[in-house]
Amino acid sequence: EEEDQPTEQSKCSIFRSIILCLCLNLTYANVVRFPRELQRHGSAFLVPYFTLLFVIGLPIVLLEVSLGQFLGQGSAHTWRASPVFKGASFVGRIASWLSAIWTSLHATVAFLYIGMLIFKSVPFNYCANLKRLDDGYTAVGKSGQDCLKLTFLVPVWENTLYFGLLTMALIVLWIVSMVCTHSSKVVRRTIFTFGLIALVILLLQTGWEISRSITLQDLPSVWPFDESVLGESSIWFNALVQMIMSTNIGFGAIPVITGKYLHKRDAVKTAFAYICFNILITMIAVTYFVFQFHNPFAETAVHFPELAALTAIYDHAQTEMDATLARVIPGVAYLGVMIVAGMSIVIHIYTASRILRKHPNYTFAFGAVIASIVALIAPEFAAARLMDSRFVGAFIICALIVDILAIMWIYGAKNIYTDLEFSIGRPIVKVWVVLWVITPILLAGILAWWAVIYTPSELLIEYMPRWLPIVISFGIIVIVACVEVSKQVDYNFISMIRGAAKPSKDWGPADPLVRHAWKQWTSKCEDTGERDFTLRRRGTKDYTNSIKRGQYPHSKYNGQNRNTSTPGSSSPNYSGSVFGDSAIEEDISVDKFQNFRQANLGTFQHDQSSSPRTSEVSNGGPHSELNPRLYTGAHLNASRIEILPQDRPNYKISLVRNPMARVQDVPQPNFTQRPYHDNYDHFVGGYDKTDHICWRKYSGNSEEYSTEL
Repeated sequence: EEEDQPTEQSKCSIFRSIILCLCLNLTYANVVRFPRELQRHGSAFLVPYFTLLFVIGLPIVLLEVSLGQFLGQGSAHTWRASPVFKGASFVGRIASWLSAIWTSLHATVAFLYIGMLIFKSVPFNYCANLKRLDDGYTAVGKSGQDCLKLTFLVPVWENTLYFGLLTMALIVLWIVSMVCTHSSKVVRRTIFTFGLIALVILLLQTGWEISRSITLQDLPSVWPFDESVLGESSIWFNALVQMIMSTNIGFGAIPVITGKYLHKRDAVKTAFAYICFNILITMIAVTYFVFQFHNPFAETAVHFPELAALTAIYDHAQTEMDATLARVIPGVAYLGVMIVAGMSIVIHIYTASRILRKHPNYTFAFGAVIASIVALIAPEFAAARLMDSRFVGAFIICALIVDILAIMWIYGAKNIYTDLEFSIGRPIVKVWVVLWVITPILLAGILAWWAVIYTPSELLIEYMPRWLPIVISFGIIVIVACVEVSKQVDYNFISMIRGAAKPSKDWGPADPLVRHAWKQWTSKCEDTGERDFTLRRRGTKDYTNSIKRGQYPHSKYNGQNRNTSTPGSSSPNYSGSVFGDSAIEEDISVDKFQNFRQANLGTFQHDQSSSPRTSEVSNGGPHSELNPRLYTGAHLNASRIEILPQDRPNYKISLVRNPMARVQDVPQPNFTQRPYHDNYDHFVGGYDKTDHICWRKYSGNSEEYSTEL
């Protein structure tokens, strides 16, 4: 049973990772926004979407997953590869924050629909016209778009009731979001809980619509395919924005979440699983909304295109003959919309707050509440529409362009290739690197093509030109770059720019042991070009299996085995080294000194001693001895190595000991201590004055082994 326990834990961990990848795709962008864009552009929208998904989306997902696992921290500090472009990360977090704001505005509209469905019948009284019949009158409902204009989105100066209801709904929603982003543990549980509930609701709603349509023999037709729109810049830009929002790339969400929860999983498999779940969820959502858009009001005027999916649910409810089902079915649908919107808000706020050191999620949420209430005052829902269709899309594309440029072009494709090889544990297919390098060019081309085209018929063109968000985003990047350059201390401005473009000293894995192994890996690759792929990160399946077998996999070079006799290497918490023994043993090994050898090594306890090991070195120079000492006090388990030249038995050259242990000197016969000056005029005196190289901590529990400089 004990042998099967690691395997069961590994399977449970894999299952949690799969569920997390699934739940991360149950967002507002996938469930609601994607069917809305498909309704607006027709089936032709799928061509640029899937083209961009596999050419740009999948490579960037793989890059962000790999970087998140490589950095291994809960903050997406990818800007440390080139601090001069730190502004790109700020722009991405601003886009994430703005995305949470407009999503919350859509969620509150769904909340008001739920309230109206509880207390009112369909169609609503304020959204119906009386039609005279032979035997009386009947209520004929208006379209959902017209109903929104008359009720929820009426200007505040005309009716304050709905504005007050929307404001209260926003406050409640953001209070819940504050609680859900309190800590990483709460965020993980929120993602699992909300995601699974949303998945159940989506599957039940889709199954109900399919079975009912088959029963009534009223299957809807798919959206028409118009190949002429493929030559327009709007459809490619909107497909790019939708792909970015669906996959959450550029916001920093993937590096943050993978660095926190998925750092032990295979990066390539995780990226492919993430994309597969993304396609699956979007296809289920499209299937559901095909039935919602199949209603008599589909051809009516659209006042709020960004809310077309929400109004389609209300329009479809008006075709229901059963009064109870006309209220229950759309009510459950709007509940699902609120849950996926809450998922998106939690992910975006948690991601945006990670950019700062103290992670002020409460501050971000409070600012979002104020901004959301102010956005409600704007007529025609213009503020939310601008954030959805203008600011967020342009900001996140600009952030992606600069961020990938900084990593692949400034930091260097070769360097990032080596770093990700270390993180993944095997060579990377060069095709991915090529796609990473050309991705900024593709993104910049689509963005420039969209910005220079003027479309007079566009609804939002009167509020803001297309190029303005691009100018604002690059302005933020330039300002932050100037701040980073000004922090450099150098002789001229060019040197300051070069200094700011170099990787930060904090770039690399956050875990100290992994960081040390990464330093060894990088230096070995630079010096010899050799790569050791027997490295297994702690906690991975390969590492667990090696510990289960009682072995730790060590490297082999040119058919020669490295020394694997490091004490404590069988401990589960021993990180090991990329190249066999840890670097600390290699640094203090007497084999590096031509005139010395280590004669004895042992661990001594109170009133007893163990048999020392003896190792000989086949050289003709002077030899060294180890003088055992008696250790007493709280730290009874301690090892000590004294390297002494045999031709100078009374002089010590260096000492390795545990400085925390209490030492009781035991005089040795015929031994007189005298000071000795080496070639560097370095005084090394008695036992109490010897230089300290490094020390080790031992405890009664063999799993708590560690080595520290």
